[in-house]
Amino acid sequence: MDGEVLTVSFLIVLGRVFDVSLGNLRILYMVQGQRLWTFCAGVLEVLIWIFCVSQVIKELDNMWYMGSYAVGFGLGSLLGMWVDDRLAVGSQMVRLFTREGELVADHLRERGHVVTSICGSGRDGPVDILMIQVRRKQVSALIDLACLIDFECYYVVDDVKKAARASKHLERPTAITQMFQKK
Repeated sequence: MDGEVLTVSFLIVLGRVFDVSLGNLRILYMVQGQRLWTFCAGVLEVLIWIFCVSQVIKELDNMWYMGSYAVGFGLGSLLGMWVDDRLAVGSQMVRLFTREGELVADHLRERGHVVTSICGSGRDGPVDILMIQVRRKQVSALIDLACLIDFECYYVVDDVKKAARASKHLERPTAITQMFQKK
């Protein structure tokens, strides 16, 4: 294997890592309804992909290029998941099912969370369902707070695509991002 094959193989791996990671972010932004970021990530993703695939297609008999393409895809998927976890874009709805509803709700409210409580009925009797919308970065800390009061609480976490902006905890869109949002 000569230096050129090694260099091109490295560039293919690197390109695939970035384009697949951008693809993961593009999907995340699309689900969140962030059109500007979806557009930017999509354009950059395809430009990088065109470079990578053109290198492989030019020399279909070169196994190094094909292997590099595949390895870059796998690594890009892993990196994309890691970046998604670190960015934690958007909001999530945490539903806590607890028999200590009032105590857990008060504990969370004292720490600045907006909590809605609903009385429900579970397999073993009455339960309180607490609903709290938080940024994705805050979900683990919120669950930890709830478990301090009721370590047996059950929770479900869902992504929030769109919500009314009644809470001070929700981010407001900038003028630029408003251009790309649905009316």
